[in-house]
Amino acid sequence: MRVLAGCRIYIYAVCSLIGVVIIQGVSVLPSLWYFIPIPPLIVVSFRFRWLWPLIFLSLGGAWAVFKADSLLTQTLPRELERKELQVDGVVSSLVQRNERYLKFTVDVESLRYLSRAYLPPNKIRLHWYYPDQDVHIGQGWHFRVRLKRPHGFQNPGGFDYERWLFRHGIRATGYVLGAEHKPAADSFSWLSVFRERVQQHLHYSGLSHQSLLRALAIGDRGGIRPEQWQVLQRTGTIHLMAISGLHIGLVSGFCFVIGLIIARFLGIAMLWLSAPKFSALLGMAGGGIYALLAGFTVPTQRATVMVVAVMTALLVDRSINLTRSLAVALFVVLVIDPLSVLDIGFWLSYCALISIVVALKFTSRMNSKIKRILLVQVILTVTLAPLVLMFFGQVSISSPLANIIAIPVVAFAVVPLVLGGSLVLNLGGSELAMIVYDIADIVLDGLWRVLTLLAEPDWVVWFHSPTLGIVISAVAGLLWQFSSKPWYWRIPGLLCVVPLLLKFPVGFGSEIQSGEFIVTVLDVGQGLSVVVRTKGHTMLYDTGARFNRQFDAGAAVVVPYLRHQYLDQIHTLMISHGDNDHIGGMQSVIAAIDTTRRLTSVRNLVPSSEACISGQQWIWDDVVFTVLSPESRNPPPHNNSSCVLMVEGRYGHLLLTGDIGRVVETFLVKKYGESLKADVLLVPHQGSQTSSSASFIDAVSPQLAIVSAGYLNKYGHPAKSVTDRYQKRNIKLLNTAQDGALTVRLTKDEFDVERYRWEHKRYWFEY
Repeated sequence: MRVLAGCRIYIYAVCSLIGVVIIQGVSVLPSLWYFIPIPPLIVVSFRFRWLWPLIFLSLGGAWAVFKADSLLTQTLPRELERKELQVDGVVSSLVQRNERYLKFTVDVESLRYLSRAYLPPNKIRLHWYYPDQDVHIGQGWHFRVRLKRPHGFQNPGGFDYERWLFRHGIRATGYVLGAEHKPAADSFSWLSVFRERVQQHLHYSGLSHQSLLRALAIGDRGGIRPEQWQVLQRTGTIHLMAISGLHIGLVSGFCFVIGLIIARFLGIAMLWLSAPKFSALLGMAGGGIYALLAGFTVPTQRATVMVVAVMTALLVDRSINLTRSLAVALFVVLVIDPLSVLDIGFWLSYCALISIVVALKFTSRMNSKIKRILLVQVILTVTLAPLVLMFFGQVSISSPLANIIAIPVVAFAVVPLVLGGSLVLNLGGSELAMIVYDIADIVLDGLWRVLTLLAEPDWVVWFHSPTLGIVISAVAGLLWQFSSKPWYWRIPGLLCVVPLLLKFPVGFGSEIQSGEFIVTVLDVGQGLSVVVRTKGHTMLYDTGARFNRQFDAGAAVVVPYLRHQYLDQIHTLMISHGDNDHIGGMQSVIAAIDTTRRLTSVRNLVPSSEACISGQQWIWDDVVFTVLSPESRNPPPHNNSSCVLMVEGRYGHLLLTGDIGRVVETFLVKKYGESLKADVLLVPHQGSQTSSSASFIDAVSPQLAIVSAGYLNKYGHPAKSVTDRYQKRNIKLLNTAQDGALTVRLTKDEFDVERYRWEHKRYWFEY
């Protein structure tokens, strides 16, 4: 029986995909024993062919479980976290460099602690701060390191770093204490040498857009600055900086054309192999090599398989069927790596191809090629918009125009130039390569000026956070609009799109009544950021830390959360004091979200701000906000100068304390006495030993205490003596490091808590 004959291949490919996707949604990975019935089912299916879709669905699930389980078994043993370990391995990624550290991935060969060998994670991600040696891909090293299990922030609307690490097979992260290069263990290849030579040459070239050229040449996007990402995101051209199907297809097509030219010059020598077949082989080789240079990521895998399928059809004299090639590519990618479905690029690339196929069919009767190209671009942008909204929380309205300009420039000018320069560079012509890179940089600079202009207006970006069901409905409805059915048959499709156009709060605590409030302590690591919402107002207390020039909690956590909850205005921003872990993300928040009022104890650090001072009070929607400390308008910059705020709702109280110590705690107890009682307490100073005195805890007498601390932070917060004090008094103590973002709803009917990490648990999460 030809199992994959006819339309069956489409059904079986989709069923395999569904089986893989179902596994990614479970909180605990099922045992492979659950898939024992598959072999008997296969035998029975030769009699009952309708069972084949179920078999492919089960096979997809089983293969995903097997691959996931093999990764989970490589996780660093918990007892080795934060210990000084000896690791031998080979650097397996391009090294990202800045003024403070090197960042790279290591394929581990051995791991030892106190001379005892342990089964190591296959792959780890390391930072080497202020290194005294340089590191290159392919080098063998003996490292002294401190490691921890994969862990990342867990917040509504935020990026899931743990999923990213799991997807890339990285089962521990850490930093280097010392290292010794072992030349005998070096494992260089022509590919690693080629990629690093291009990276290094462009990195030190001084070109205006060297980071973008590196991304296009070898898929190294580590140097792209936040402001560059913002322009790409606001114009919907971010896909151009990921070597994807567009780039692979164009390189393959270019090589195909070169093959035809060569075949014409060879003439009689090509009698043994026709020109189209020779060109197909050359096109296949060109696309494959470019995919390898880009690191063979999911989009390049899919594109390479598509190229191979199309070129193979030419080699065996078969007609080219794009949809069949897409189904075959899906099969191959899932077999190579079923966990690729965890990549956003997987869904965007396949949905883009489906949209293109639909658009080409819809525009097939158009005589004007220019109009057809423009309409295909519009259809592609419109049909991908729901997916882009779900993954990124925003979509660019200027995307069609930006892509019409950018795609030809990048595809037909910048990419050929940067690849040509890279080839010349590795053949020894560094001066000629620099000239070619200069031309590519000039072309890209002109394009960048246009994109920057298109990204400037506020209206070019629409923010929305639709649910999965709404997205699936909208995509199906939009694709249905480009079918050949009469217009009245397409009306139901338009109705499917309507929910996408409506914005309404989703998730826990979406409706708030007068006198009620909801507090969310965001997971920002070692630091603090709290969002308090009443019926019609929003307050933000602190903004988390700034970790480096390219990453801060404001941009990575706070802003995505606010947009996910459709909170487009902060009525009061309160910065408790000037420590980085409380104020570091402020600039990103101010730049992205309108803030009506700003209160702080460090007015010199917060622009257009007022002093927070004891006695200040305001009322929102029958919820009272009262500042309890500091006493002075210009207190000295110190933890004890933190703004302390009491939030009093009709059904409960919240006390926000910043980083105050025992001195201020004692003062508050003496001044406010019984008035200090609160149902929810933000544990002072992340649970430091200098805070949470017994008298203070007794005075507040909370039902719930929340610690906002980093996972395995270097300060040891919360201190054991502090946690013991709360537990001794039977006070429920939660920590964002273990629970993710914590949302507490104080209403007439409930005092409830959502622990985001547990409510949205996935099998790869670390606890």
